[in-house]
Amino acid sequence: MKIDRNGKLIRVCFVSPKAYPLFNEAVDGVFGGAEVDLYYLATELAKDEGFDVSFIVADYGQADVETIENVTVIKSLDFGKSALNGAWQIWRALQQGNADIYMLETASPGVPLVAWFCKLKGKAFVYRTASKLECNGIYIKQNFFLGKACIGENMIWQASSPMTLGPWKIFAGCPLLKKRT
Repeated sequence: MKIDRNGKLIRVCFVSPKAYPLFNEAVDGVFGGAEVDLYYLATELAKDEGFDVSFIVADYGQADVETIENVTVIKSLDFGKSALNGAWQIWRALQQGNADIYMLETASPGVPLVAWFCKLKGKAFVYRTASKLECNGIYIKQNFFLGKACIGENMIWQASSPMTLGPWKIFAGCPLLKKRT
């Protein structure tokens, strides 16, 4: 059982808007490896009584909040609406998740948004790269502004408590991120 030093549950919130079809097979939707990774991490972690697990997904017409496989699934953005509206909906869902740790995988506009939220709220932020393109500089060259915001050298340090699930295991071989003391 994973309980923090104060004897409370460890609250973890995963953010992957396109992952909802993994929670509900009746819903058609496109998802990739990052969504599958986070889905399995969330559902396996939720089996441990020491964790309270939530997952922020997009609006697929489901209820605002559902519990599926012991994971609290929170509806957020609607892909058919504006980016500003989507950012606002994700921000609201992040607040509703009320987690100690927020985790994302793969570069997206949500990465700097969640990092900023974590910095402002004093929460831990975990970013897991989804491919070597996020580490070897190619993503930044192909997507300069988004790349700098998502995975630029200083992005991960924007959160108050960056986590790497162990000493640099997530960023192994990533020349853009250097150990800081």
